[in-house]
Amino acid sequence: MLPKAWQAWAIGFSIGISVVLMLALGLRYTHRPLDAFSGGIYGMAVAFQLAAILGTMWLIKQHALPPLRMPAIGFIVGLHFLGLWKASHLRVFVWTALAMCLVCGLAAFLPGRTANGNVDLCDVVTGLASAVVLWAASAWSLLRRSA
Repeated sequence: MLPKAWQAWAIGFSIGISVVLMLALGLRYTHRPLDAFSGGIYGMAVAFQLAAILGTMWLIKQHALPPLRMPAIGFIVGLHFLGLWKASHLRVFVWTALAMCLVCGLAAFLPGRTANGNVDLCDVVTGLASAVVLWAASAWSLLRRSA
C-alpha cells in the first residue's frame, strides 16, 4: 500500500484516467460484426482465469506466501488477455498480455510490506504498473482509431 497521504490522490488519479479513457473509447467505438468476436473462446479464457486464480490463491495460502497474491493475480489476468486476443483477433491484446505478465512477474521480486510498515513495493508496483499497461493499451487503441 501507499502511504496514507498518497492513497486518495492515487485512487482519484486512477479513476480519473480510467473514466476519461473509457468515455473516449466509448465515443469512438466502431461496431465490428458479431461474428468477429468468439464468445465461446473468451468464455473459456475467463473460466480458466477463474480456476487459475482460485488454485493459485490456495497454493499461496498453503505455502504461506501472501506477498505474491497481487503479482500472481496480475499475471493470471495478463494471461487472460491472450484469450481475448484469440476471441477478437486484435493484436493489442497480445502486447497487453505480455506487458502485464512482465510487470507482474518483475514485481513479484520486489519487497513486500516490512515490519516497520514501509510501502509495500510489490503490491504498489503490481497495481500501478498493471494500470499503466491497461491505460497505454486503451490510449493506443484510441489513437489508432482516430488516425
